[in-house]
Amino acid sequence: PVLRDRHVLVRMDNTAVVAYINRQGGLQSHRLYCLAHHLLLWAQPWFCSIRAVYLPGLSNTAADLLSQGGPLVSEWHLHSLVIQQLELVQQGGRGSLCLGRVHTLPTMVLCPRLLRNPTDGATVLLIAPRWPRRFWFADLIAPLHGEPWQLPVRVDLLSQVQGMLWHPNPGLLQLWAWPLSGSD
Repeated sequence: PVLRDRHVLVRMDNTAVVAYINRQGGLQSHRLYCLAHHLLLWAQPWFCSIRAVYLPGLSNTAADLLSQGGPLVSEWHLHSLVIQQLELVQQGGRGSLCLGRVHTLPTMVLCPRLLRNPTDGATVLLIAPRWPRRFWFADLIAPLHGEPWQLPVRVDLLSQVQGMLWHPNPGLLQLWAWPLSGSD
């Protein structure tokens, strides 16, 4: 639905496939002809046009990740400006907290395990959704060390592959920063 009635540019690292898409087929490979034909027939009612360009493999790491089953659930990184905002909020409140290593979003499988023994006496900032109906959400209250902060919703809030691949819907996650302190 997002691409409906749009001009679509496909970037790929295979020059033969680029040629088959742009020329709407070819004679050298029956298999590529069939794939291009099916793609163009599928795209015709949806897109105004579809065109392909060659992008060398080293410049195409986001596509490589997607073609290999990615993005990886545990590898999302927060935007650097959001990290700076969190550091400023933390410094203005209860002293400084180093966020240099708090860039990844823990998977929902890890949340219950982390909340059972959150930090072994240290104070950390857990970036996690505000989902009150999840079974682990109540466990956020005991180790909470101050007020949580809602992260700003921005299209580039979460990324992978050095910012080349963005999360498709970061607003859906309702991410908050939860300051947690473990027992000494």
